[in-house]
Amino acid sequence: MITWENINKLIVSDETVENYRQLEQFCEKLSEQIEIDIKSAGEIEKRCVHLLTKETMYDGYFMFLLSFLIKAFPKEAYLELFLEVVGSQPEYTPMNKKFILHQVKNLLINYPTLETAPVRQQITEMEETVRNYLEKEIAAERIPREQRTDNLVFVMVAGFLGENHPVSRSALERCYLLQKKMGKRVRLISAGESCTMQDAIPVYHSQVRNRAEAYNGQSSYNYLGEEIACYQSGLPADSLEGFRELAEYIVKEKPEYIIYVGEQSFAADMANRICPVITISSTFSAIQNTRTEFLMTGRKVTRQERELLYPDVIEIPFTFQLKEQKRTYTRSMLQIPENRFTLAVVGMRLDADVTEPFLENIKPEVEKGCHLVFIGRYEKYHLVCQSHPWLTEYSTCLGVIDDVAGVLAVLDLYVNPYRLGGGYSVAEAFGAGIPAVSIDYGDVATAAGKDFCVETYAQMNQMIERYRLEPEFYADRKKKARERLDTLTDEGGAFFSGIETALSSPRFY
Repeated sequence: MITWENINKLIVSDETVENYRQLEQFCEKLSEQIEIDIKSAGEIEKRCVHLLTKETMYDGYFMFLLSFLIKAFPKEAYLELFLEVVGSQPEYTPMNKKFILHQVKNLLINYPTLETAPVRQQITEMEETVRNYLEKEIAAERIPREQRTDNLVFVMVAGFLGENHPVSRSALERCYLLQKKMGKRVRLISAGESCTMQDAIPVYHSQVRNRAEAYNGQSSYNYLGEEIACYQSGLPADSLEGFRELAEYIVKEKPEYIIYVGEQSFAADMANRICPVITISSTFSAIQNTRTEFLMTGRKVTRQERELLYPDVIEIPFTFQLKEQKRTYTRSMLQIPENRFTLAVVGMRLDADVTEPFLENIKPEVEKGCHLVFIGRYEKYHLVCQSHPWLTEYSTCLGVIDDVAGVLAVLDLYVNPYRLGGGYSVAEAFGAGIPAVSIDYGDVATAAGKDFCVETYAQMNQMIERYRLEPEFYADRKKKARERLDTLTDEGGAFFSGIETALSSPRFY
């Protein structure tokens, strides 16, 4: 059994794989204890901080324990210290920093409040370090406009993972519109921009992003009846060789321009040195730090943001192609009470999205006559029920399902906590005929529009009560949801407008 005493001895010994395995196991047990008994959290945090003060501790163990603290007790000070150490220590290479950037950005998706001004500054500096390194190592020059191939457009993603992956599906939608509606010759490019353990620094619960090897060598993909030509780099862009191979392919094919769909990408920044790249941020409520020629964003951009950005910014609504409902459900089929007002919480990161503040604030409203329905990946649901017994009676967790639209159609209201992602799910809710209430932050708020947003959880409760008790108000918001859906599913209108804006810019040439 691993104890605090064992860990005290371990962190002053040589760094070994076995030691890190024991540290991981110990931290796992601490996490489980916090989930079951929230009252123990303060003492656990105190003892972890004490461990970090040991002068004889090896640097690697310090960083590992600090990364655990960040995830177990998400506080700005811990993350700022972590990034400060990574940024200041010369032994961390640019590719080490690329690995850490991936870890931190995954963390910020789950805990967006941690993105303070110092954190943003440290991230920006690390991104510049990686960009400068890649630019120095990979020779690439801009292809003049007259040498680029007319009507050949690349649509690029960091990694293609099939239609069930939101970013991949969004890229396919753009491919379809360009080819079917604009008559372009389109090629879907999977850059293979992965994150493996190749340049890893030991951190707690390190997140990797592997390529979908199933698509290696696949020459086309059928989407809505259109055959979309495909290319996946033979090497992952997790290495200099992978970046070079991608650059050589772009130089060889000479596309007219490239559309990149996703979050900040070193592959897209590199490609922009060869031909113009239009970035469509998958986190469309955020303004990402890109060095591509153009950036399409789904929200208004402030003057200060424009001054800080390198690319031309094109403000257009982010649009979706909704999946068709596959079957018809009843509440009894889903074991959901017939006599309660149902609140849908949808997401693939519910472990992080369903926070203590959200649960504590919504509990009184639920007890008045509501029932929570969680749809998506929620691995800690049963643990959370142990620390919040009322959830056992007043909630249902359906897990990951393939027909979200069908389930939403038998529920009453889509509810969105404070989080960054999730824009597609609120469009699905509107398509299923139910309105929404969202904290005014992130992709859901941007997609839903101001009619469906509130500033605080207290205001959210008030709105839920109006939806539950005022039939006329519910009917009015249901009508507004249908109207908003027309904008969210505009087949190409906004997208085509954004493309035309980019092509008319002198920067395109």
